[in-house]
Amino acid sequence: MVIENGIDYYLKTAKPVIQGKVESIMVKPQAHDLWFKTIQSDLKESVFGTPFGGCFAWYSNEKVISTTHAWSQMHFCPHRTPSHYVPQIKEIPKDVSQYVILKRFGSGNKIFDVFDTEKGKYPIGSNNPNDRLFYFHRSRAVKGAYRMFKDDKDPMCYLRAGLRGNVCLIKADVPVAELGWHIINHRVDAIDSYRMFTLSDGYTYQWTYRGQWLEKIHNLGEKESEIRERIGQVTFNGPYGFTLYIDESKMYKEIALTTALISFIDQWSTNLEIGGIYYAKQHENVRWKRD
Repeated sequence: MVIENGIDYYLKTAKPVIQGKVESIMVKPQAHDLWFKTIQSDLKESVFGTPFGGCFAWYSNEKVISTTHAWSQMHFCPHRTPSHYVPQIKEIPKDVSQYVILKRFGSGNKIFDVFDTEKGKYPIGSNNPNDRLFYFHRSRAVKGAYRMFKDDKDPMCYLRAGLRGNVCLIKADVPVAELGWHIINHRVDAIDSYRMFTLSDGYTYQWTYRGQWLEKIHNLGEKESEIRERIGQVTFNGPYGFTLYIDESKMYKEIALTTALISFIDQWSTNLEIGGIYYAKQHENVRWKRD
């Protein structure tokens, strides 16, 4: 499979040269530097970068691991498409809302409570459980499915994590145009992997695997003119949940919370970047190359 993927990648790259559309192809320094930094970071977490793995050889030393791919062939193909550009990044504002999403004590992964940290004043939420804004309750019938409640009555939202996740807003405090289904798709390029969805404003949004950024995409697919405006981010609170930073002038908290939970369950919880509800990351183990 490695050989087949390598040949397929070469054919895609060489095709415009063979057809005479371009004279040559050269990697831009920005793209090379980003790729090098990313792959070296991930290789250090594999057997190629640890004494435990014992994979030190002529192509690796303590500083640089000279190999080409840090992930599985499933990650390389069929989702991966070539990327010949580095998009522009617009950083997230400093003064944004913060919400903490924590597993309820004694519930395992069945219930997540949502608290307002009041912009960091209460990093792990209020001491009073009744101060929660929302809570998510896992379905007993469907793996990776949750219902979102504001009180103990009817659910305000349904969501399901997976390779093709979805969010169904029923009576959330959002514009009427946002009520209904939002499909969340998985996409991979040469930079990262993403969970992408579109809102009623016509923009595409994505959660990234690296950095756990929520980005609003301007000029999607327009190469150097593509702008990724970061409007949110997630930081992990160990195995207990995560903290969401969100610019609420760009996205309603209900949408940010539900889509972040989907990525937390299925995207960020695995080394494969997909399938976390079936193959969760083992924190105590070194990630093997075959993963």
